[in-house]
Amino acid sequence: MKKQIFTTAAAISALLVATVAAAGTTPIRTETDALRSALSGYITAVSAPGYMDQITLHARFFVRDGLERLAAVTTPAAMAATPAGIEIPCAASGVLRARLAPTWPRTVRFEWVDCASNPSAPLAKTSGPAEVVLVGNSFAAQNALSLRVGDRTRDLRTSYQFEYGVSAA
Repeated sequence: MKKQIFTTAAAISALLVATVAAAGTTPIRTETDALRSALSGYITAVSAPGYMDQITLHARFFVRDGLERLAAVTTPAAMAATPAGIEIPCAASGVLRARLAPTWPRTVRFEWVDCASNPSAPLAKTSGPAEVVLVGNSFAAQNALSLRVGDRTRDLRTSYQFEYGVSAA
């Protein structure tokens, strides 16, 4: 409960800072300037959560997909007993490698290797690392303590190759 209160307080503080920052750069000399500053601050505060959602959408998608694929083939207890981790073949090509820390907090480390998960789009391949710290001992997590996509040297990337001029002769 305390964590939710802290998170809510942090979000409200960030919105207030964004509002003040947006309004603070405009000298207010007239009522029109005051209205413009207030409106700019309000739009910034209202839009910020939507922008954060768009920024994190793909990261959440990849990690959720990885957790769902893990849940389909193993359990956290079985995976923790396998220090080297497991490999799950992707639908079209490539593999998803996953390791689970044997101690708390339950940290799942993913590595996509030229993974084409969509058979109808085999030229879209994902490669790179990701990491999620789970709240409980389940791959069906609704919340996570931490989510990291990429590492210090590499990003999680999806490359798309397009073929033009292909005819269905």
